[in-house]
Amino acid sequence: AEKARTAAKAMFQGANLGQEGREGMPSVTLEKSVLEAGIPVLELFSKTDLAATNSDARRLVNGGGAWVGETRIDDPKTLIDQTFLDSFGEMILRAGKKRYFRIVVK
Repeated sequence: AEKARTAAKAMFQGANLGQEGREGMPSVTLEKSVLEAGIPVLELFSKTDLAATNSDARRLVNGGGAWVGETRIDDPKTLIDQTFLDSFGEMILRAGKKRYFRIVVK
């Protein structure tokens, strides 16, 4: 519960998340090979709890609410690759202002 509280506080303050702020964040693991080839942004968001389907992900992108790290995604055909990784070798996806999801690359 404490990890979730720390993560929520860091996210909602707009802070640059350190490792401790990421611990309580929902996450999914992605193979490095998938990222090297590039994964469509709609598919990536639909693998998380941020979008149930590709259609939900498309609406999120078209509405301007899809973010990968500090980059707003406004084209549903965007391919997400290793250039979107942060200094921790991960990605933070955001839907709107308050919904975050962590992508761990192995």
